[in-house]
Amino acid sequence: MRLVPISPSSSPRRFLRVPRLAVLVTSLALGLACGHSYEDQAGKCSGETELAAPMAFARPEAMGTFQCPSGMAFVPGSSGDEKGSEDIDGMHQPVGSTCVDESEVTLAAYTACVTANVCTAAGQADFCNWGRPDRLDHPINCVDWCQATAYCVYAGKRLPTAAEWVQAGRGQKPRIYPWGYRLPDNEALCWRRYDFDRREGLGTCPVTEPLLDKTPEGIGGMAGNVREWTSSRWNSITESRWKSVRGGAWETDPRYGSIRPDVNLRFDAATRVADLGFRCVIDAPSKVILVAPTASPGEAQ
Repeated sequence: MRLVPISPSSSPRRFLRVPRLAVLVTSLALGLACGHSYEDQAGKCSGETELAAPMAFARPEAMGTFQCPSGMAFVPGSSGDEKGSEDIDGMHQPVGSTCVDESEVTLAAYTACVTANVCTAAGQADFCNWGRPDRLDHPINCVDWCQATAYCVYAGKRLPTAAEWVQAGRGQKPRIYPWGYRLPDNEALCWRRYDFDRREGLGTCPVTEPLLDKTPEGIGGMAGNVREWTSSRWNSITESRWKSVRGGAWETDPRYGSIRPDVNLRFDAATRVADLGFRCVIDAPSKVILVAPTASPGEAQ
């Protein structure tokens, strides 16, 4: 088997909730602008629709105590003086605080969006997870930038900017790798799962696997499993269809490809490949007192 691109034709206060109708209308408008018809998937994602962060929800002011929604981790912003706050041109810039998905968006979550007639089906080829009921807890892959963006809007979130993604992966120190400063052993990440000589591989891993690939804030899979779309262009002078992609993937070998968060990869917005997925973010207050998540009724204390 080989990796092949898929043709584009194939409790404490939470954030402002976006009405489902508004999300549906926004997602449909975004999909059409990107070239996808939600009745006919034979479009091409141009990446020309830049979804601004404040469109569906506003950045709240400081609200005292605060807790990110379940399944998301708080990442503090930076003033731009820290080395972790790097944008697509390698310059340091202020980055706002965010709540970041603790794992990449799963096949199960994306399937729910397709069932709701908001998202379009992912591609199907070697190592794609779409249509694999045994991989519901694996990350969705083989989706282009428009599909990733539309899902995040459906979920009341958005794609992270490249600077926000780097901030989440490196922290304010900054770290060399999402977890720290040393490369782990082979079994500690979802990587090196493809034999380039034999052209055989294992594909993605469940996002719930207790691997070392996790930041101190609890964000997993930033160096393995699938690379991730961001909302940003590759750099400020390229065409809008060239997007900044970050992170390592299941077929990455660190001897030949980097898993560092600061590495800026260039992908066409219409690309659908088996080593590329995404996660979403929402804006967070800049000055908060974080509180621990409370156990839901019936949950073990």
